[in-house]
Amino acid sequence: MKTNDILAFFNIADLRDLPDAVASLLDGDRDTRDSAYRELVRLNGYDFSYDWFQEAYEEELAQLRYELPVYPIKLIYPTCNKTMKEELDVYTQAEQRILIDYILEHPSHVNMSILMALTTGMRIGEVCGITYEDIDFLKHCVSVNKTIYRMVDYSRHDKGVRSSRIVINTPKTRSSQRVIPLSPVVAKWYKKSLDLYGHKSWYVASNAPKATEPRVMREHYKRLLKACSLRYIKFHGLRHTFASTLILNKTDPKTVAALMGHSSVDMTLNVYSHSTDEFKRKAIKSAFKI
Repeated sequence: MKTNDILAFFNIADLRDLPDAVASLLDGDRDTRDSAYRELVRLNGYDFSYDWFQEAYEEELAQLRYELPVYPIKLIYPTCNKTMKEELDVYTQAEQRILIDYILEHPSHVNMSILMALTTGMRIGEVCGITYEDIDFLKHCVSVNKTIYRMVDYSRHDKGVRSSRIVINTPKTRSSQRVIPLSPVVAKWYKKSLDLYGHKSWYVASNAPKATEPRVMREHYKRLLKACSLRYIKFHGLRHTFASTLILNKTDPKTVAALMGHSSVDMTLNVYSHSTDEFKRKAIKSAFKI
């Protein structure tokens, strides 16, 4: 595959942006990522680094499936025959309560950031990128205007050194840049922290000038789930839990799409069809009491 074809397929201007683009489009369990990785290498003859295949976003994969015929590439993805409802794993309301209660009983900067992820639907890179100045403590809302991810450092490859670096960038799309209402509990806790330390430019998850990177956040998240005896779902499952909960509570799809940063309502409805199916069942059961 030619360089221009790669740039067009991933909608990027520079190959240095490719790691984040790949990570954003492919997701799944280890076997799935291995298969997708091998297929990309076979088709493209390009030196893809497996490190790029981190936990990513299922809704982006759903969008990709609709767009595939447009591009001169074919991805053989093992889960193509599965529906998105089978791929999503979310917490029940009871499980959410356990997680929320534990965090409130054991508050810390990173724990409160995980609670913020659950109650705002932000992606892990977006949560890691939130600073105190991104939070409006009067209106109780948070501005999502950057994301953090790790990418390959090409500057050292010519010396035979494979390395990576942390990148802080704007979200992938305009719709991803959004303002989300923030739980008053989370807002007040971070306001106390800001008053105590007084550094608006610091990142809230680390309470430091250096951000917590996503892989460190994931490891802390895993330890948190063990501490409160909750079954493991991926960090991105918090985002799915947020959206599914909104839909099951009769939030209109347009509002859900805006909060999630989706580019269209159709994308939201496609990804969270499991929630809309449950809503349909409840609607019929309520209308026809047989």
